[in-house]
Amino acid sequence: MLENENCGEDAQSHACKVLEVMVLQCKDTVSQLLPRIIKTVLERVTKTVKMKLCRSMCLQVVIAALYVNPIGVIEVLEKLTMPPTGEPVCSQFFSQWFKQADCVRGVHNRKIGILGLVSVLGRCAGPLPAYLAACAHEIVPAFLALFSGLEKAYQSR
Repeated sequence: MLENENCGEDAQSHACKVLEVMVLQCKDTVSQLLPRIIKTVLERVTKTVKMKLCRSMCLQVVIAALYVNPIGVIEVLEKLTMPPTGEPVCSQFFSQWFKQADCVRGVHNRKIGILGLVSVLGRCAGPLPAYLAACAHEIVPAFLALFSGLEKAYQSR
């Protein structure tokens, strides 16, 4: 569905939500599919996206996968390149994620964002890898945005 340009972005957003649930609930079963899932979702993000929801849902799938399997997902992100530039996806993904942290909506999405970020940082022994060092100045603001947004989301319940 994400590869079909005739589907609407609303349907693609729902497909991303299903993928996120699969990644979170069926960790061991879908672990072999993670490279294909991540590649498909990120390819969709590189195309024109009219709805912010579609873009954020695509990113949310990758963030959920980072929470479940940070090492495997980072390996996939390091191998993927952005068409047509050939630029590695990894550093661009993290930069995009951190910049959009204040746009994350809902308790669940914010929690997954926090857990995903903690999972990634928990795997960094010693100096930050290049893909994180490039956007290191955005990590603390991203955490703050996610936590303050989470607090607001709980208050509005």
